[in-house]
Parts: sequence; structure tokens; C-alpha cells
Amino acid sequence: PDPTTYNFESFLSTYGLTNSSDLKFVKNKMVLRIDRTMGEAMKSLDWYESRIAKPEWAIEGLARVVYGDTSKRAKYFRNVA
Repeated sequence: PDPTTYNFESFLSTYGLTNSSDLKFVKNKMVLRIDRTMGEAMKSLDWYESRIAKPEWAIEGLARVVYGDTSKRAKYFRNVA
């Protein structure tokens, strides 16, 4: 799917779910993707280009999304919900 248009509704549709699902991640609106940062070529995921060289960026990006810690770098991960 195109990362620039993929959202929570896209996720629900792809997996045959609804907003009223009892699944914890749907109720808590926590669906993570690795397309927050894009590579130099449009629509290429930076996750595949720099994550191995900079693993600390991945940890910061994950902490930002999971814990809502805006002091951490916005890298790789985004919550589509």
C-alpha cells in the first residue's frame, strides 16, 4: 500500500476489522507502521535504508509512538490510528 495514503481505515479494511472490534490494539487505537520517514527515492522506506546503521533512531522512534514521548526523535514508526 502507498504509505502516503495508508490510514486506520485502510488497515481495518485490509484485515477485515471494524472500529467496534474488541481487539485491544483497535480499542486503544495503536497500529504501528514503519513508514514515518521516507528514503530519498519517493515512497521508499527509510526503515530499510538507515535502520541498521542507526539502531538508536529506531528505539527513539518507537518510544515516541508507544509512550507519546515527543522529546524523542520522530523516526521510522507512526501510529496510523
